[in-house]
Amino acid sequence: MEFEKKNSKCPVCGDKAEITTWKPPRGIDQRFREYRCTSQTCRTVFYMPAFYHTSKVKP
Repeated sequence: MEFEKKNSKCPVCGDKAEITTWKPPRGIDQRFREYRCTSQTCRTVFYMPAFYHTSKVKP
């Protein structure tokens, strides 16, 4: 089972970050997704993998 995280935590201010519809620019892993911080004062954009594989077997 895999799912896409819609929300994440901003690595800069720790506030909530939401996934955007944009794909990463060339040179960045296309499996990553763009997240934007919802804080009005921060507005950091960062990339991280959005898909997590959940299984009972630990790698």
